[in-house]
Amino acid sequence: MKRVVAIVAGTMLSVGLLTSPASASILVVGSDNDFFFNNFENLFDSSGHWKAPSSAPVVGDHLAGIINIQNIDVEGTTHFFAGPTSQLTGIFAQRILDISSHGGITHLTLGNPTLTSYCRGADCFSTVGLLSPGEMFALYLQQGGGTTVFESNGTMLDDVSKATDGSLWVTLGINGDAFVYSHPILGVNPEGLAFGGLNVIQNNTGVTTFQGINDPNETEVGGTTVLTDLVVSSEFELNPNGFAGRALAKRPCPTSGCSPWEFRSNDPATVHPAIPEVSSLWLLGLGFGTIGAFGRRKWLG
Repeated sequence: MKRVVAIVAGTMLSVGLLTSPASASILVVGSDNDFFFNNFENLFDSSGHWKAPSSAPVVGDHLAGIINIQNIDVEGTTHFFAGPTSQLTGIFAQRILDISSHGGITHLTLGNPTLTSYCRGADCFSTVGLLSPGEMFALYLQQGGGTTVFESNGTMLDDVSKATDGSLWVTLGINGDAFVYSHPILGVNPEGLAFGGLNVIQNNTGVTTFQGINDPNETEVGGTTVLTDLVVSSEFELNPNGFAGRALAKRPCPTSGCSPWEFRSNDPATVHPAIPEVSSLWLLGLGFGTIGAFGRRKWLG
């Protein structure tokens, strides 16, 4: 009987190893997980001081702000939805590495940040302890009672604090063949598109590995088969609730004040959690079962 129990336990362990990543994560393995998000950001100079949104960006400037994952969909079904007891939010910072022209379109190449402090007058926030060297994005998960809801209408410091007070879920950055670039239309009402392929740096998602995804937009950065853990494309524009957006629309700020973030952008991004290798996990579970089955015989001689 003990031998049978041991074999069953080993078999159950192998099955548990196969299914635990999916059950412990808000991601679904073996499928594209589409992130629908919005984020709010500002442009800062190479010293971390705020720049007006109509200012022309230069190499060394940084874009930094906060991000909110509204929902994660898999094959049209929502598997995560932001609400009062479920928040996946975070912080990001990007350095402008190069400004060039591609077919008459302004092309900004973005990379990992080199600054840790960002200020708009006396309103400052820091990425120390949030973004490590080589990291561009950090997402934090909060679930259950006491969850802090994402905001973009306080001070920058308050908004960052609320977006990063959960448990670190994942960080993303530029390593390997990863890339980020954007096409801004500059002027009084700047807007445009952004594209990227990022790799996971710190991984607390409950998923072991991610299948590389090929971004169809990557040809502009010189590759046709670049695979990264996450691909993203987004549209950005003036935040209609920011000071510049309100002024452009000739709408006064509400009594509570305008948003401190002058830009906003939105989705989507995609990751594909890989299915664990069945053979190795099954053999591991079978090995534990064998140890249990024959351990008694070994000790009894």
